Amino acid sequence: MVANVSPALIRLTAWVLLKLFNSFFWNIQIHRGQIEMVKAATEMNLPLIFLPVHKSHIDYLLLTFILFCHNIKAPYIAAGNNLNIPIFSTLIRKLGGFFIRRKLDQSPDGRKDFLYRALLYVHIEELLRQQQFLEIFLEGTRSRSGKTSGPRAGLLSVVVDALFSNATPDVLIIPVGISYDRIIEGHYNSEQLEYVNSQSQKPVPAPLSLEQALLPAILPSR
Repeated sequence: MVANVSPALIRLTAWVLLKLFNSFFWNIQIHRGQIEMVKAATEMNLPLIFLPVHKSHIDYLLLTFILFCHNIKAPYIAAGNNLNIPIFSTLIRKLGGFFIRRKLDQSPDGRKDFLYRALLYVHIEELLRQQQFLEIFLEGTRSRSGKTSGPRAGLLSVVVDALFSNATPDVLIIPVGISYDRIIEGHYNSEQLEYVNSQSQKPVPAPLSLEQALLPAILPSR
């Protein structure tokens, strides 16, 4: 679960990504005013919680790369345990990633796993005490259709619990929007087409505000 960040590897990866992104993208456009706001937030000595949308596997690298290029320290990234594979998992950990289950309270046999959530809570609490930055994908998984999915506040609720336990006086939430003209994984592969077709057969729920969607999940007993 625990990441082992290597600043040297982050610098090396940033150099490699600079070369790769030149071949992947025509350009990367960033709102300079918003970057300056993030820089100002880093001077408040509070943990920052980045909440990016998740449309591509490039999202992990892109956000860390942009922050690195603007002299903002890399966040610890909550990654799904499906990425915990040999060699690749070591690289992710050294870039700030730590692996979590898709369902925080559920063990592989389907029962409640209170020990796992307790360990995850302690880990998040310690990161907040150290005023580290976190990157949490609120959708819980990568969008297969290219559209933004509904929020899943499981890990964010752990942050809220840590905040209520006075692990840190406050946290700063930074929503991050990422848009691609074309997703590198491709819009029309079979996986995405099957997903879109299955979703089109389901009834569309009424839209909710961000407050309506998140508060019941992150503050269930308060």
